[in-house]
Amino acid sequence: MKLGNACWGYREMDLDDYMRATVGMGLKYIELSCENDYAYLSGASTVSEIEAVRRKLSGYGLVCEAVAAGNDFSVPDYHSELARVKRAIDVCARLGAVYLRIFAGFCKEEEITDDLWRQVVGCLQAAGSYAHKRGVILAVEVHGGITPAEEGRHFHRFGSLTTTGERLSKLIDETECPAVRALYDPANFLAYGGLQPQAEYPLIEAQTAYVHLKDYRLSDGCYECVACGDGQVNWQAVMAQLSAFQGTVYIEYEQAEDIVSGTERSLNFIKRFI
Repeated sequence: MKLGNACWGYREMDLDDYMRATVGMGLKYIELSCENDYAYLSGASTVSEIEAVRRKLSGYGLVCEAVAAGNDFSVPDYHSELARVKRAIDVCARLGAVYLRIFAGFCKEEEITDDLWRQVVGCLQAAGSYAHKRGVILAVEVHGGITPAEEGRHFHRFGSLTTTGERLSKLIDETECPAVRALYDPANFLAYGGLQPQAEYPLIEAQTAYVHLKDYRLSDGCYECVACGDGQVNWQAVMAQLSAFQGTVYIEYEQAEDIVSGTERSLNFIKRFI
């Protein structure tokens, strides 16, 4: 198992500071953002801009094997979302990254119809075929939807297309593309689906490309992201299952205001199991 730094919590930090923080924690692997609201790169990035990022990575001694994009294949304008993912795939290929994190969609569970399911599968097939030709693997994240509960750190989280292991596995199976796999986030099973991750992971274990690790704690009726070990994830069970995982596990502390200290607390906790 390799350890890396996930990008979401660093959304308010510039790229050099993010890279320096990653190196300062003794990590070699870094996830970069692309084609989303906090992206370091986009489909509009020039060859020279991407090369500049490659030089930065090399200068810091870092490896970017994973890029995180934002998309929603469950929306009516799914053609635009597919184009967005294809642009991110192109960036991955030019950057030399192996994996691109994407989403299936954020519709509510009760809104999943046969037509919508086929739409999402079709998008994943088209994106997967394009990724396969570019030497990129798509990792569909375990994730649900979010609605704000109040000012600050509290959110209502609801189940969607990929908040059960059975549904995510079925989605990937029906895509029938070797370039479409899963991104396992144990805490997201808990916070979005109310499910124990150790019960869901065996359903997607064979399909998992890489992993995000964070924790959630129930606060005022909402799940709040906290450092690994400070929440309600059963880490003994989760890490026992991940002991056989040969890929990269990325620490994903989400709170931007104390991102470095929160990531360090998470990292030190996870190291106890390795």
